[in-house]
Amino acid sequence: RIGYFDESSPLISEETDMNYRIRSAGGKIYCNSKIVVGYYPRETFHGLAKLYHRYGGARAMLVLKHKYFSSFRQLVPLVYVVLLIIAIIGSFFHAIFLIALAILPGAYILGAFLSAIHASRKEKRIYIPLTMYSFLCMHVSWTLGFFRVLFINGVLKKNSTIEA
Repeated sequence: RIGYFDESSPLISEETDMNYRIRSAGGKIYCNSKIVVGYYPRETFHGLAKLYHRYGGARAMLVLKHKYFSSFRQLVPLVYVVLLIIAIIGSFFHAIFLIALAILPGAYILGAFLSAIHASRKEKRIYIPLTMYSFLCMHVSWTLGFFRVLFINGVLKKNSTIEA
């Protein structure tokens, strides 16, 4: 009724696309907590960055395809980058933007620090800086991947030139 997995794009997140189509058709997504899935984390920050760059690109492909964001949290890194760019450009014209330019990175660092404390609560506190760097790596890579694919496929409309 809703079709199979969309294999036409090397970047589209097939399961997210399928979930969107199921929900749009009135269906429900069932998650069974008894299913065991193996996951192999990336061993380097470079590998993590590549993975999240791909995730961001896949999300952009879904947004272009369905004109839809599945959650507010996916907009946060994008809005943050846009606000940061506005603050940087605006700082050349008015001092109020310099305040924003100080607050935005400070807020990110504080949020990353508090989140790293929470994420590392069962581990040694020595992992907090690495966890913070992981957050930065994931957020920046995801956002760059999203904007890259959005620009190439949305603005330049070169759908067949995206690499996985």
